[in-house]
Formats: sequence, structure tokens, C-alpha cells
Amino acid sequence: MITFAVKKWFFDQPRVRALLEPAVADYLEHLGAWIRTTAQRSMRYRKYGSASAPGQPPSAHRPRALLRQHIYYCLDPQTRTVVVGAQVFASPNFERGASMGWNVPFVQEHGFSGTRRLRNWRWKLGMRGWGLGASGWPPRPYQVGDFAVIRGTTYLPDRPEGGALIRSAEGRLHEVKRYANVILLRTPLQAARATMLRPLIYGPMVLERKVTYPPRPFISAAMYTAIDLGLPKKFARQALQRFGLRRSA
Repeated sequence: MITFAVKKWFFDQPRVRALLEPAVADYLEHLGAWIRTTAQRSMRYRKYGSASAPGQPPSAHRPRALLRQHIYYCLDPQTRTVVVGAQVFASPNFERGASMGWNVPFVQEHGFSGTRRLRNWRWKLGMRGWGLGASGWPPRPYQVGDFAVIRGTTYLPDRPEGGALIRSAEGRLHEVKRYANVILLRTPLQAARATMLRPLIYGPMVLERKVTYPPRPFISAAMYTAIDLGLPKKFARQALQRFGLRRSA
């Protein structure tokens, strides 16, 4: 995955043209562009929830196909080779909780099996102005004007999310209807009580889950396709025919 300042080493930059012979720059640029385009086209647009088969390139979802749109190629100045990879970013929502340190391009390309740490999205329930998609972590304590639980009667600690089912009073949380005993907090004492009960009702702030995600390679698959088609030799021969070995001025 590309992690350094790629814009400085795009092939249209003067520093790249000054560093490489014209034929070499042309060869590397054409090879990188072909691999990037092939990797992008291999990611088919599918509906949300429709994943590709393991071993096949990942799916793309409109309108924000981040992985498909943010694949770049540039020069590695140390090895003088072309590098093709996707921009590093984390999943905005993984198993209904924001993933902590989840490198999406790396996981798609190589797969992952192990324990992941996820933010417990339930800690934001009932907080006015802090919807499920709102930014900001960790969530603030409850305040007057929020909706929250101030009394718990029946806890179910065996649930995977560490939640609890409340049965004792009327009213329900507007985001998740199955949670009852939710009221509008009117005093600071009620807000402090709700904040204290939050880990008991919704589980810990950070959850740990075992995850197995099979690899869905897209960059390496495009690279091996280029090698099978003999494109490195083809592009090198075309570059030599156009430029020879003349150095740039």
C-alpha cells in the first residue's frame, strides 16, 4: 500500500523526468497506468451487502467507491521502479462499529484473521446531536436534554455486545426501539446516573471480536495479468523505439 507522499513522485513531476531517462520514464509510466486501470476495472460495482467471492477482486459501491477511485502509481526514487497501490484508509463502519486501525486496502489484498478492536457505537445512543454517523470519539458524558437509561432491572451479560434488556418502565430509545426504560434527562443527577449505567447497559466502550476475512487481491492480480500478457517487455520495446536511451536535458 502507498503510504508516502505520492504526489511528489507522479510521472508528470519535473523531478521525476530529471531523474530518469525518457525511455525508462515512459516505460514505467505506461506499465503503472495499465496495472492501475486493470485493478480498477476488476472491482465490479455491486449493491451494498453484495461481497465478491474470496480470492476475487473486492466489490465497489456507488457513490463513494473509495478503494476503486483512490489507486495511484508513482516512482519509488530509491529503487527507481514504479509503485502501484491504494491510498490507506480505515473502514467508516465495520460490523456496525467504527474499526480502530482497520487498513482496508491491506486487508482486501492480503486478508486478515485475528482479533479486531471496534468502537461500540451504542455509546452514542440517545445523545442529541450525536447521531450514529456523527464524528467524535470517545463520546461525551450524558447531559441534560439527552435520552438515556437511568434504571436497569434485567441484565443479559451473555449477549455478544454486552447489552442489557430493560423492562421496568415506559418510554423507549428512538434509535433502537428494543431498549425500554429510556427517559428525557432533566437534571444533572439523572445525567450522571445515565453515564454511570452506560457500560452496564451497552457493554464496554471498545469491543474485541474475532474476525476472519479472506484475501480479495486486486493489485497483485493486475500485476500478474500484466506479466502473463508479456506487457513489461512490450512496453519496454515501445519506449526504446520512441526514445532510445537519450537522457533528458
